[in-house]
Amino acid sequence: MATSIRMEDDLLARLKQYAQAQDLSASAVVREALTQYLDGRQRSPFELGAALFGRHRSDDSGASSRSERRKGVVRERLRTKHDRP
Repeated sequence: MATSIRMEDDLLARLKQYAQAQDLSASAVVREALTQYLDGRQRSPFELGAALFGRHRSDDSGASSRSERRKGVVRERLRTKHDRP
């Protein structure tokens, strides 16, 4: 399939010079460059969300999770439940 792209004159000159030095067509150089670029851009789901993981907590207690302070939570609930006015 034929495709046209627009680029600055200096970039086109560099492309032609590189292609000639490598004994390749300009199309082959562009295909290879696009393949490498696009393959390098594919990131795993973990990489996509890495900046967000652990960023938000469900509470403001200073503990990073409820499980880390579970004994205190249970103790407080029992104390509240068994306290009589």
